[in-house]
Amino acid sequence: MKKVISIIAVLACIFSLGACAKKQENVPQELKDIPNAYVGDVDVQKKIKIGDLNIVIKNKLFYVNDIEFSFKDFENTEKLSTNMGKEMLDVYVKGGTLQKCVVTSADNTTVTEYNIEGKSTSMTVVTYDEYGNQNYVAYYDGEGNLKNFYTATFEGTTMTEKREYSADLDLVAVIQYEYDKNGKLAKEIIYDSKLQLKEVKDVSEEK
Repeated sequence: MKKVISIIAVLACIFSLGACAKKQENVPQELKDIPNAYVGDVDVQKKIKIGDLNIVIKNKLFYVNDIEFSFKDFENTEKLSTNMGKEMLDVYVKGGTLQKCVVTSADNTTVTEYNIEGKSTSMTVVTYDEYGNQNYVAYYDGEGNLKNFYTATFEGTTMTEKREYSADLDLVAVIQYEYDKNGKLAKEIIYDSKLQLKEVKDVSEEK
């Protein structure tokens, strides 16, 4: 009986490997002609200066850069938005307690998150192509230090490839995207920093 079970297990394993190979038969095992460090057009800043917000919290009111808010205004919502000069200010309050503030630049190229003391906790910097796609996205910590970033390639408005980089501008991963005939994402083909095939994810089967 044990021998039969072992045979079945081996056959199942062989079948599984065969199916996997069939699924990846048209996927290159290695990418070529991609630099192992960033050489794009964007001047990647490793350190940026982030200003503070002036937040004053009182009993029933609080102020963000002299803009007045009432905690009562958040009884039926946890977020309110308003203009702050040319920027957009999003304020989050939950259970009568200020949670955070988020400031978005007028051109949507920077998004900065602040804690209740008005100190930045993170910033995201974005550039756009002619179609409005985000083709460069960089993430910074609260001190303005670059954490990581990625660049993206599009065909029209459809993302075809993403290249991820470390704070030292070294290539971390390359992700290529395949779509079905209806334009829905079907596969994510992931390569490691050495441009070797790491994984093929069948996204169409995910719920």
